[in-house]
Formats: sequence, C-alpha cells, structure tokens
Amino acid sequence: MARNRNGWLLGGAAATVTILAGATSLLAATSGTSNINQTANRDQVTLGANNWGLEVTNYGSFGFDVEASDAGGEFPRGSGHYILFAGGFQFGTLVNGQPQVSQVEFDSEFQPGSITGGPAPVDQLTSSDPIGTVLLASDSDPSLPAGWPSDLPIVGNAATYAVFNDLDPSLSSDVGQVPLGIEISQHSFAFAKQGAQGDIVYLRFTLTNKSDQDYTDSYAEVWFDPDNGSAGNDLTGCDVATSLGYVYNGSEEDRNTAMGADFFQGPIVEDPDGVVIQRGSVTFNKTDDYTYIDGDVEIPGLRVLGMSAFSFYINGTDPDTDTHRYNLMRGLTREGDPRPNGAFDYAGDPVTGEGINDGNPNDKRMALITGPFTLASGESQDIVVAIVGAEVTNSSDPLDALVALRNTDAEAQTAYNLDFIQQQPPPPPATEARAYDGEVLLVWDDSPESAPDIFGDRLGLPAPHEVLDTVLVNVVYDSLGNVVSYDEEIGSSIVGYEKYDFQGYRVYRSDSGDPGTWELLAEFDKADGITEVATKVFNNTLQEYEVHQLHIGTDSGLSYYFKDMGLQNGRPYYYSVTSYDYQPDATRERTLESPQSSNSIRVVPLEAPSGYDWSGASVQADSLIEHTGSSDGRVSVAVVDPSKVTGHTYRVAFRNADIVTLEGDTVSAPVWDLIDEDTPGGETIVLAKQTNQTGDNAYKVVDGLLVKVVGPDPGWKTNVKGNPMIDEVIAVDPSGATYTVEADGNGGPGADV
Repeated sequence: MARNRNGWLLGGAAATVTILAGATSLLAATSGTSNINQTANRDQVTLGANNWGLEVTNYGSFGFDVEASDAGGEFPRGSGHYILFAGGFQFGTLVNGQPQVSQVEFDSEFQPGSITGGPAPVDQLTSSDPIGTVLLASDSDPSLPAGWPSDLPIVGNAATYAVFNDLDPSLSSDVGQVPLGIEISQHSFAFAKQGAQGDIVYLRFTLTNKSDQDYTDSYAEVWFDPDNGSAGNDLTGCDVATSLGYVYNGSEEDRNTAMGADFFQGPIVEDPDGVVIQRGSVTFNKTDDYTYIDGDVEIPGLRVLGMSAFSFYINGTDPDTDTHRYNLMRGLTREGDPRPNGAFDYAGDPVTGEGINDGNPNDKRMALITGPFTLASGESQDIVVAIVGAEVTNSSDPLDALVALRNTDAEAQTAYNLDFIQQQPPPPPATEARAYDGEVLLVWDDSPESAPDIFGDRLGLPAPHEVLDTVLVNVVYDSLGNVVSYDEEIGSSIVGYEKYDFQGYRVYRSDSGDPGTWELLAEFDKADGITEVATKVFNNTLQEYEVHQLHIGTDSGLSYYFKDMGLQNGRPYYYSVTSYDYQPDATRERTLESPQSSNSIRVVPLEAPSGYDWSGASVQADSLIEHTGSSDGRVSVAVVDPSKVTGHTYRVAFRNADIVTLEGDTVSAPVWDLIDEDTPGGETIVLAKQTNQTGDNAYKVVDGLLVKVVGPDPGWKTNVKGNPMIDEVIAVDPSGATYTVEADGNGGPGADV
C-alpha cells in the first residue's frame, strides 16, 4: 500500500463494508424475461468524509435514508440539519415510439447487481448475484473491499461503489412493462477538506445498454427532493451556463443553507463542430480559455452535453406515469406542452433580480436533465454530477447562501476540470489521548511532516521560485474609471508548488465533536517567519473579491504533546489534532488544514485508579542523568505521560549517519539515538536518528518521557585559556607548498595560540 496526500492505492482483500444481504429467490419472469430478484440484497451506507452525511444505496437512490424512511442528506454532518430529503437517478427513452423511464424517487425501479452477458435480447439477460453491499473505501482503512473493480481508480478520501440494473419487471411502476436491460454503476466520492471541497460530493454514473436495441431520444436525470431546512420554505432555480440547479430558503431560518447539483459531464454525442478534451478520467468541451496539461487528448467531432432542462414541481403534483416523466425530461409540461418559461424553470438570477425567478416558497422537487442522446446496444455513457452544499454563518440573508453555493460549485467545476487532482491538506497526525485527574494529555507523531502533496507533480508545476514582473503603482482614474496615469515598478512574486508544505499542528476541543463546535486550544507552528499572507477572499455581500491578511501561524515552534488542565472528571470531552500547510504561490490555496472530524478522540477525565499515584513518576528526572565521555551537549528529561513510564535505564548515543531528505537526497549528518538498556533480550533503540539538538519543544515523546538533547552553542570551541580550539591548521611555505601544523595538547597549533 502506498499513500500520498492526493489519494491512495488500495491492495489486499479485506472489506470495510456492512452486509445487509438476505436470501435470494428466483422469480418467474414477466413477458419472458429471465432475471433474479435481488431486492433482498439492497444496502445503504453513509458517505461521511466531509461536511456531508449522504446516504448512498446500491439501487440508484441517494440522499434518502430508506431504512428510516427519512431525510438522508445531512449538512453540515453531525448537526442534525438536513438540506436533502431524497435523490435518485433516472433513465428515459423511447421503445417502439412509447416513453419508458427506469426511475428512482422515494422507491426505485432498479435492483442491485450487474447484468450477466449481453448485448442480447432483454428476455435472455440475467441479473448477477450481487455482493449485496455498497462497497465503501476510506483512506482511514486503505484496503480494497472485495469486489471493487481493479480498473476503477479511487478518488477522494472516501468512496463508494455499487452496480444496479432494471431487469426486475415487478419493480416497474407501469405494470406489464418489459425492462430496458440497462446496467448502471455508481461511484461516489468526497474529499475530507475544509473549505469548498468539504461541501461537495461527486457521483459518477456509468450507463451500459446490455440489450440488443439502440435506445434513441434518451435522457438521463438526477432527481431531488431538497428539503432545505424547512420543507415548505424552498425556492428553486438554475444557472443554465454552468448546468447548476439549486434550492435556497424563501425566508430566514435558524441555519442559512443552500443546496445544489451540477452536471459536469453529460453524454458525449457526435458534433462536427465540437472538440472535446480527454484528461484522465474526465472529458469536457474545449473552450477559448482551455490550457493544455501534459497527457491531454484532443478529440474533434464530439461534444459533451450539459444540462438540457431543469424542472420543478410541488409535492402532491408528482408525475405518475412514464409519459409524464419523459415529457418533463424533454423540457415540456407533464402533459407534453411547451412550458411558459422554456425548458429551464427559473433561469434568472435571484441575487441581481434579473430574469424570471421563483417567488413561491413551497415543498419542491427538482430535476436536472441531460439529453437527448442515443445509447446504442453495448454502448456506455458516463454522467458526472456534484451535489453541493453551502452554509453562511455571518449572514441570515438566504441570497448570501446562494452566492456561497455558486462559489463552491465553481470550485467543484475546477476540481472536475483537473481530473479531481487538487491540493490536499496534510493528513492528521496519529494521536493518542490519556485521561488523568482533571487533565487530558494528547501525544502525536510527526508523520504529516513527510507526507507529500503531489498536486504540483501531477500538473507538472515547478518547485517554488521567484519571477520578476511589472506592476502598476500610483494609478490615477478619471470619473468614468479609465486609467489616466500610472507608474511602473519591477516587482517579484513566487510561482510554483511546494511538494512538502507542512506548516504546523492545531489542537482543538469540543463538547460534542460536531462540526462548528471545535475550540482552538493551541497552535504549534514552524518557526520560519511565515505568520500571515495576503489572499483574495470573496465578499458575498459586495459580490467582489477583497484582499485579506490570512493567518498562517505564530512562529511558536513545533511540539508533539499538549496537556489540557482544569477539566471536570466524568465528563466526556472531544479532542482533535489537525495539520495545516502553506503554499508560497499566491495563485494557489495558501493554506489547507485537515478536518477536525478526521482525527476526533473522545476522552473522559477520571481520578487515578485505587493504588495508582501518577505523581510518583514526575520526579526531577534531570537529577538522574549521568554524563559519561566528552561532549559539549546536554540532555534534559521531563515526564510527560506518567502512565507510560517504564522505570528503565536509557542511554543517549551520538553518531554520524546517512539521512534521506524529503527530496530524496542522502546526506551525512550528526544524529543521536535514545536506547532503552533494560528491554528483554537486550538493548532497544526507542528513538533513532534524531537530528534535533536545538532545545526547542519539537522532540518526540517516548515511553512517557520527553528527552531533549541540546548541542553545543554556536561558535568556536575554546581551550582552557579561552582560545579557539583548532584541530588542524594548513599552512603554506614560501615555495607555495602546503603543510600541516601539529596541534598541541590544548588543541591549538604550536605553543598555545
């Protein structure tokens, strides 16, 4: 297994899934169709890597807690606030001129499992016996679930995979309808990041026609019942240019949230004037502002479809036949008539008031549709969608939540265009917690400091370097905003990407562990002079970017432990130690931090058990240190974790050793080892190749001890007379030849220089 900060590679056969499989039964087929009924194998898991807690199934339903028959799109996760009640994927087409839709709303016409064989007549197709689960993979347990396709790359910090089909005719809402023979795989994933990416879940649907028929005039749809807080307070709308459909509140509520969905990739169709770019796993239309990235493939004669229609309807007016559903997919009314506002309902801009906008809050359903396209026999098409959430905490105006949603959607589009390659925060450190009488001790490792962010490598970005550029200063404008005069200065900026960009640790505490409840207790920042930088921040109210000073750190220096004191015994506390980074290039995300939820620990302070006295371990450890041999360094010891103290004898030994740098170079450097002399079977090195001799707090805790090794003070060594100690002097005689002057007993050349 190999891991980096942009994803992970999985190997092995261990599965991290919940199996809710029941007995399968072979049912008699309708209209001659041979199929296995797999509804007993329906499964549901929660995709909760970031601010979304999204329920995902293996039969086309998502965002709906089917088991509880309740809302399944919690945002922010852990808050108890839901902005999505239910969602599902639908496919509609014409069969012998008649509309037929395989649909998912609160129930599904799909069953778990793939289709065996094909292309073939539908009555000869059979549903495979599925694994019976939604496969769930997470970088917190980087093993490959059994059944995960070997050719499917895992993206994000948590992902799901499932396959379903429409072969069971008993699930059709139109009695007697012959299945289409459509197989769909769903790959959902999310990034555990703070900021915009923490508010997004991506879904990739792969449609495959296993029948022997070509399905023309086909449409794909993602359907939503978006109860954004209060169900009856929803307003809907769409941004046609970006293929975004959204819902926001009609009036102020306790939480100011918005929810949306965006088609990033619809079906790919033939178009003599079109050109598409294939970049890894994604495909998009070539535009005027397209920038080539190594590996891009340009394909003329094709076009990627975006959102072709956006429709809404109010609870109670749901389409109840395939004809109604198909007409809505075509951008018409359910009866098949042109809609008053065209194929896109409420395609204006509520923020500016331009165009036609929703003014009737109600319990709404909404659907994003892409098409028409032909799904030929044996052909597959990918549909990529993002579900986006937004919450604004500094404003109660619902329109501010909508603006924030649009900004997050733009970040999602950027991630898609880069094949989901994006900057990643460092992983959180491996952290241990100890509960004491009114105290909690946290101890963590330094693994985030060597975790590479391969964003720059994947995009071919150079290492950070300085470039000169011309900047305008003293700019004077006239009353119309035209530039009247200016001066030019030569400035410089840093461009490129820092692969190892770790910057520090932050310690948080919460009473519940829920998002938004974390209190910052401490920050341990690299002492490198980087404390704040200028960055652009979008002002939702003014609708413009502003330059803000962004806090990076405090130059406090690193540490690997923290003690929280004055706590109440018997009361649970939640702690999280996060990692954050820093990028010098102002065009990049300047700093990213791992989410508190990715490293949350529950601790309950308690009095020491009967017979235990931790104070006995906190003796003046320095008084037990014995120095042997000659050295200008010094060692100090402090008891940090009394419960881990062994009572053994330890030795610090110095040596020169080869050290491999983060960049992969090998250098020789003085190091020290901490050796436990009393372990069974002989001595054991408990800390190896340590290089820190500064005396700061960036020393690791081992066996409950903080051992600090401090090297000599900077400058020349001196002899007993206070003169510089020189091991060797190279002299030059009158002829130009060099010779060595021998040192005397005090370390100097000749007679005591």
